[in-house]
Amino acid sequence: MKYFPSISFQKLTSLWLMVCLVLLSACSDSKEFVYIDDDEDGEVTLTLIDTNGNTNVIPSGSQVGVYMVGDDGAVTFQQVEVGGDGSLILPPSARGQQLYVYSPYQEDWGTDALSGTQLFQVQSDQSTLSSFQASDLMIGSLDNSDGTNTTMTFSHLMAKVVIHIIDESGLVDMSQVSAELLNVYHCANIDIKNATATTIEDEVTNIQMYPEISTDWRLSTSAILPSQTITAGTDFFAITVYGVRQTYSLTEDTVLKSGQTFTLNIRLTDQGVVLDGSYVTDWEEDSEKTIEIKS
Repeated sequence: MKYFPSISFQKLTSLWLMVCLVLLSACSDSKEFVYIDDDEDGEVTLTLIDTNGNTNVIPSGSQVGVYMVGDDGAVTFQQVEVGGDGSLILPPSARGQQLYVYSPYQEDWGTDALSGTQLFQVQSDQSTLSSFQASDLMIGSLDNSDGTNTTMTFSHLMAKVVIHIIDESGLVDMSQVSAELLNVYHCANIDIKNATATTIEDEVTNIQMYPEISTDWRLSTSAILPSQTITAGTDFFAITVYGVRQTYSLTEDTVLKSGQTFTLNIRLTDQGVVLDGSYVTDWEEDSEKTIEIKS
C-alpha cells in the first residue's frame, strides 16, 4: 500500500491565506496590470456615402483633407488617402472628435482653412476624367464624440450640367463631336465647416465638357460648375461637329443649384440640330440613363 504524507488542517489554512494575500497584493498595484481595449484604441473606419446612400462616392486612391476638432476646439489637419473600398481610414486620435472631410484635396487648405472661407475653382478644361473629378467639390461632417458613428454623408457643393447629343441621321462620326459651356462663373468661396459655397460673380470662362459616354450614335457630356443662374437668350453652350462650332442659348432663365444636375437633350437630324428639352434631377448619374433614338 502506498503512503501519502499527512498535511494538517492548520497548515492548509495557512497556505490558503498566503495565496490570498499574494493575490490581493497584486491587485492593489494598478501598474502591474493594465487592460487595453484594442477596438477602442484602433483606427477609425468611415464609410463614405452621398445624400442618396450610395457608397464609393470618392474613387479609391484619392486624397482628401480631414479636420479633427476636440472638445477644447483644438484643430488637427491631415491628408488621407481613400481606401480600396471607398472608405476612409483615420488614426485612433479621430475617435471622440468632431470630423470635417473635403474632397478633392487642396494644397493650400491647411489647418487654418476651417476657420474661414476658402477659394475653390473648377477646371476650365474638364475633358479628362481627372480634371472632371478635380472640379467635384464634396464635403462631409460627423460628430464622432462618442466614437460609435462610422458613416459620413458627403454633399456635392457644385452643380452639374449634362448634355446628351443623339445622332438620328446615322451620318455623324460621334468622335468628331464635342461640347462646351460658355460664359459661366467658375469660382466660389467655400465654408468647410458649414458645407456651403458662395459663387463669385466677377469672372466668367468657358468649360470644355467631359465625354462621359460615347458610342457610334450617342455622346453624353458632363461639366461641373458653381451654382448660378443662366439668363435666357445668352450664349450658354456650344456644339462642335467636324470642326464647325455653333452656339446656343436657353429660352428661359435657368437656375443651376448645388447638388443637382441640369440636363439638355440635343438631336442631330437630317434637318439640322434640334434642342429636345431639358430637366433637373438630383446628382444621380443621369448620363447612365437609357436614351432612345426617335424615329
